[in-house]
Amino acid sequence: MTNSVVPTSAEHGTGHLQVLLIEEAGWLRSALELALALRGDSVTSTDDPAVAQERAQAGGLDLVIVGMFPTGTHDTVHICRSVRAATPGQLSSVVPPIVICAPTDQPERIVAAVDAGASSFLHVPFDIRQVRARLTQAEQIKLALSAAVQDTAEGRAPEDQIVAEQPVTSDLERMRSGALVERALDPLLIVTPEGLIDYASPAAEQLFGIPADSLAGVSLYTLTHPDDTARALELVGRALEQPDEPLAVDFRIVHHDGTVYDVDARAGNLLEAPGVGGIVLALRDITARKRMEAQLERQALYDSLTRLPNRTLFMDYLEHALARASRRLESVVVMFFDLDNFKLVNDSFGHAFGDALLTRVGERLRGCLRASDTASRWGGDEFTVLLEDVATEQDAIVVAERVGRELNAPFFIDDREIYISVSIGIAFSTPGESRPGDLLRDADVALYRAKAEGKSRYVIFDSGQGGQLRRTTAGEGPATPPAANHPQLPPTTLPPSDTAATALEQAIPTPDDTDAAVRLLLSRIDALEREAGRLQAERADDRRRE
Repeated sequence: MTNSVVPTSAEHGTGHLQVLLIEEAGWLRSALELALALRGDSVTSTDDPAVAQERAQAGGLDLVIVGMFPTGTHDTVHICRSVRAATPGQLSSVVPPIVICAPTDQPERIVAAVDAGASSFLHVPFDIRQVRARLTQAEQIKLALSAAVQDTAEGRAPEDQIVAEQPVTSDLERMRSGALVERALDPLLIVTPEGLIDYASPAAEQLFGIPADSLAGVSLYTLTHPDDTARALELVGRALEQPDEPLAVDFRIVHHDGTVYDVDARAGNLLEAPGVGGIVLALRDITARKRMEAQLERQALYDSLTRLPNRTLFMDYLEHALARASRRLESVVVMFFDLDNFKLVNDSFGHAFGDALLTRVGERLRGCLRASDTASRWGGDEFTVLLEDVATEQDAIVVAERVGRELNAPFFIDDREIYISVSIGIAFSTPGESRPGDLLRDADVALYRAKAEGKSRYVIFDSGQGGQLRRTTAGEGPATPPAANHPQLPPTTLPPSDTAATALEQAIPTPDDTDAAVRLLLSRIDALEREAGRLQAERADDRRRE
């Protein structure tokens, strides 16, 4: 326990205060001691409520400052009540005003402390101007009480006296007085059980864009975002059902100018508190925090390059889609897309160019799908598509062909015209049987078969016939327009069905055939890649049959 008396630096007379400071936090106690000592006030400082009670019984105090102690035997409410009870009640030794130090997000404890005898409020962390305002108020009360004592001694009428036991008026006035909430940074509302605003603190004007006095009688729910009205109703309803429980809910409110703000609303039921009779709401603007959370969530679930869902989010969508399809005895379709010869783009024009191409591919892919479908970037140059509510196999084929046509159209990037094609693997789920991993594996197997059979095509995996790859259809491939149509910009074409040497020759024209050896090597590499894809598809077929 820490107890100290900070002596006055000047003769204690009119205007200087005898202060009892009860605060558990050492840093706050020291800061207040210094502020009071510099004024010339005499301070008794302690973190022991028992010592504080003894000092209060001795009388002669002009002000008591109480910190927000934890709940328990010596919580703030108990300290306010014991100090108030311990102070002599005769007019010559008046009951001093009690100021509590607390954050504004605990309205139920603040009001309980007021009901226990506190008369005003210091926001923590406090502004020195707040401290000065409370000290000035205490000085005014002291001077008025001194005058009242003098009047009594001289036999003047008692109606002009200020009764020390009532430094502020009724409980409602204490709750709503500027000394308590005027300087609170977060808005405080008192609402009726029906949600009508009975009182709004001055800070509410900034949040709602409506003068605080004009908010009286307005329904809280008309100020709430339409999509969040149910959450606000739930908060007030729970406060009515659970009067002893602190409650908190996040919802959005709409400013008078149409701006939407996120708020953290904390509710306390003070319907039975004399003079309050309502649900006290402390609102804190958390818009910046919500935006940061949304940004972090987007970074975790969306591809930063294409802005498409990443594989994590795609898997979540797929799991839910399969569950819905199982209940409806329907199928969903997964498509695996791979850009043909994309490595040549990176090798020829650099990764920045390749990234730009992937971004354009993502944009076109979104444009090919319905709002209910999902496209994602799986990784590298691979994309996936989830189709729901597909009635027939032909519906999926239509989508695959539409994607192929869109991606075969030329891309214009950095003053270059480039053509690509795509290979597609398609898999259909079996209602009630397919799992996400199995469906993706089937689509992947079909994709490798499409690559092995010449690229620029789609292959359908038929899970109903023992995993057979029963359809392989070549796409149209990228049609290169005549050079005469683009005299100023020769097209750059990467046709998937040609050899890599031919593609490279079109991508980077050479003055003569001195690089024939390089083209031959690339041709052999392309042949090896195709053979590897074919073998991998066959091995997958074998595993599937096993």
